[in-house]
Amino acid sequence: MPDEKIQELLDFICFLKVKDFIDPEQMYFWTKQWQDMEKEAEVDKEKGNIIGDGTVKDLLEKLKK
Repeated sequence: MPDEKIQELLDFICFLKVKDFIDPEQMYFWTKQWQDMEKEAEVDKEKGNIIGDGTVKDLLEKLKK
């Protein structure tokens, strides 16, 4: 079995182990897709590729200037 398929299987097993501890309404935030987007956002923050302090209020204030 290819390494990437083994990792996918291990990730799924880990998900099954913790799913009982996750609020069903929060389940989406623990999907691989969402976590990948979170990692991308963190990289953008580290590189300074964001406007404002991350709040909508500050974003709107910066965009008005």
